[in-house]
Amino acid sequence: SWLLAMKSLLEHSRKVSPEADGDLEKMRFAVSRIVGRDTNRMDEAGCRRATVESLAESLVDGILSPLFWLIVAGFPGLVIFKVISTMDSMVGYKNERYINFGWAGARLDDLFNWIPARLSWLSISLVSFLHPKLDGLSALKFGWKGQGHLPGYNSGWPEATMAGALKRRLVGPIYRNDILATDLWLGNPEDPECGSRNDLKLAEQVVQITTGLWMLVGSGALFFFTK
Repeated sequence: SWLLAMKSLLEHSRKVSPEADGDLEKMRFAVSRIVGRDTNRMDEAGCRRATVESLAESLVDGILSPLFWLIVAGFPGLVIFKVISTMDSMVGYKNERYINFGWAGARLDDLFNWIPARLSWLSISLVSFLHPKLDGLSALKFGWKGQGHLPGYNSGWPEATMAGALKRRLVGPIYRNDILATDLWLGNPEDPECGSRNDLKLAEQVVQITTGLWMLVGSGALFFFTK
């Protein structure tokens, strides 16, 4: 259970909102624990929006990919993936200190998340068709259209699909070291910006239901292939 991160992911999300609602500095501190960007410019909606993005991205590398490699390669596959993921988290950065040291972990992380990230597009879309407050068609459409807009090979799939499912725009202006890194918006340009308490609550439900779906399918696959 300590190799799957759903409980921890939801706990960090709730520390941003609703636990810190009304205290902007506390919200900024809580969201700084889960995103790698400047938080000093964020308002409450921006804190929640960043949390939704983190939920979407971490759904893949914290939950779906571990489950995928557990199903494909058993417990050793799960452990190997977590080692690679931890390497990427610790040293997989394109900066002067780690550029020559962390590239192997970063590239392996990209490789091991490649299939689960694309399956997240289908999984979140399926959940969105089943959930009365989400939009499955929008998830399919904008997940496919928007997945290539973020750097990296994988994070765009769950984040763009989440934007479509919620019918809310994600990302927006992001600053790193007081420099504007991007002002890209993911999702339908006609949708409102993500950032309400309800948006975050729905995103958490997407994570929970998608995880449950994968647990169900994975348990069936393991039972079938190990009979």
